[in-house]
Amino acid sequence: MNMNQFTQKSLAAIQGAQDIALEHGNQQIEQPHLLLALVGDGEGFIPQLLTAVGMTVPSFEAAVRAEVDKLPKVSGSGREAGTVYVSQDVDRALQGAGQEAQAMKDEYISVEHILLGLLAHPNAALKELFRTYRLDKEKVMQALARESARQPAGEGLRLRTGSGWVYLTPIARRSALRVIAEGPDLELAAELCDFYAGRAAEVDRSISEHCVQEKDK
Repeated sequence: MNMNQFTQKSLAAIQGAQDIALEHGNQQIEQPHLLLALVGDGEGFIPQLLTAVGMTVPSFEAAVRAEVDKLPKVSGSGREAGTVYVSQDVDRALQGAGQEAQAMKDEYISVEHILLGLLAHPNAALKELFRTYRLDKEKVMQALARESARQPAGEGLRLRTGSGWVYLTPIARRSALRVIAEGPDLELAAELCDFYAGRAAEVDRSISEHCVQEKDK
């Protein structure tokens, strides 16, 4: 998988999963490590999303941490210091995250896509955990839709970019704001704002052309 497709927040979650594995003496990054990195980010998007789903996040986090504690530990000569590997289950979930991003027409793989990847491809432990807490992909998608619906239709965003001021329609705003919020590569953010502004302009042209066609009928 091309790691350049991941946002800084999602890369931080993967790094966090590795750190958790090292702290617990685990030789591989397993799905509970990755889920704990997502849920344990108190200022991140995933705890907010799970709250929107109706979950009690501290209880769920404690349950995920308990699953991490169950993972086999490796110490002594059987372990390479500072080295952890990615399990096939995690790789499958990350591949699934990429597929979710494509399905949602997002250019980059963010933390919500990783959560959806885990929900779509859980190992036995997470499958039981999700069943116990009644968490599934449909509920997460509904919460994401409600989050998007909170933004009033027609409300755009005016931004300063390398080519001057641009106006982003709501369609373009979500991805552009994510990049800016997850900085700190401001040059990249400006380039992406330019890209999304162009994409928004194409949408605007398409809508205008459609309206003209409807008027001429």
